[in-house]
Amino acid sequence: MGRVFVVGSLNLDLVLAVENCPAPGETVLARAVSRGCGGKGANQAVSAARAGAQVVMVGCIGDDQGAQLLRDTLGAAGVDSSGVVGMQGESGLAVVTVSADGENQIVVAPGANREVDEARVRTGLASLTEADVVLAQAEIPVPAIEAAAAVAKERGARFVLNLAPPVELALEGLELYALLVNQHEAAAIGAGNSPEELAAGLAGRLATRVVVTLGAAGVLVAGDGPAHRLAAYPPVRVLDTTGAGDAFAGGFAAALADGAGIDDAVRFGSAAGSLAVASAGAQGAVDTTPDALRAIIASASVRDAE
Repeated sequence: MGRVFVVGSLNLDLVLAVENCPAPGETVLARAVSRGCGGKGANQAVSAARAGAQVVMVGCIGDDQGAQLLRDTLGAAGVDSSGVVGMQGESGLAVVTVSADGENQIVVAPGANREVDEARVRTGLASLTEADVVLAQAEIPVPAIEAAAAVAKERGARFVLNLAPPVELALEGLELYALLVNQHEAAAIGAGNSPEELAAGLAGRLATRVVVTLGAAGVLVAGDGPAHRLAAYPPVRVLDTTGAGDAFAGGFAAALADGAGIDDAVRFGSAAGSLAVASAGAQGAVDTTPDALRAIIASASVRDAE
């Protein structure tokens, strides 16, 4: 089994629970306030570890009071944080507003995440082998993403990019094993009038596998045979959608590292996302173990056969 190296962001999260997210210019009162750990990179690292992978996190944190909490939270989930470098200044911060129906609005102050550069990425990936998977997102500088892709290519490892948020990046210059985006991110970087056209167009343009998540409508997979849609797994409840996409990406990468093909990796990711929305917080779904994910997939298969 290979490892998952996550190159990405780590943030402290300030979560405000509201009845409805504010409209432009509107002030609303929060029903509750909580603090926790997040950042797309850390979220995905935690998800991959809980899904059974051996995970190494590569990124930067500050020297503020929350920095040790970020490192400790990774350790509690079984993530190796030796690739996380401490810097002078503030750690990343995300302010998350979550409505009663689970929808969210997020503002991120990058802080130390701006300091992730090529040198730190190469140091963090020093032990990377061809059996491993490198997973990156776009809450770190573009040169760091490009460096992660370059090291993966040099070592023969698979490079998976979750282009979230969508940033200006020469995707054609990266050797991608897979591109993970949601429908809105796909529309920002591709051309097409439907999710199917977006997925197929990106897969053709980039000569890679493209996975477009569509929430309750499932997941589109293109570039690995004919484009096709895989069903979503309905959650038992929707408490907080924050981090659902990150849970998907982590589960997906963990399955790849364990030898799964693209469709089975998508199913693993979808099961992780289904569990994530039923828990509060970006890293709240502690029950996303391999057995729990396989149980969701098996249960869906039985229903489909009936």
